[in-house]
Amino acid sequence: MKLTFNRPEPEDRADYERFLTNPEIQRWLRPPPLPPFDAETTWRVLRDDMAHWDENGFGPWALRVDGEYAGRGGLQWTVIDDEPNVELAWSIHPDFQGQGLATEVGRAAIEMAADNGIPLLIAVTMPNNVASQKVMQKLGMTFNRNTQKVGLPHVFYELKP
Repeated sequence: MKLTFNRPEPEDRADYERFLTNPEIQRWLRPPPLPPFDAETTWRVLRDDMAHWDENGFGPWALRVDGEYAGRGGLQWTVIDDEPNVELAWSIHPDFQGQGLATEVGRAAIEMAADNGIPLLIAVTMPNNVASQKVMQKLGMTFNRNTQKVGLPHVFYELKP
């Protein structure tokens, strides 16, 4: 099994749409009362990911396992509690969960942060997303506080690479 990290391209549009509209992915990224992802919002996510790379020299990767789309993850600017931060983020397709891919993505992103001189990384997830919190802890991140993101409760972890 070979995981590859690719800068997203317009050709990834169908993969992004299939992935982000998957009910298991929406459970964590777009739970009610947020509106579900649709074709337009998934296209916007892809365009934003591509623009992030163009503007910052880093961003979320399109992840593939043996050529098959497996999710997205990497680094992205975000605002939490009115403060801009670089977020270490990942979402893995259910068919590939439980295989250590999120941890592998996290380690690669931490290396990318160090290479780019980013002094602090954050990660957030909903309090009931225990699997993501375990990945954060494996990566050496520490719990900082409870917070809100998109109007929903989240836990906030951080790491100084």
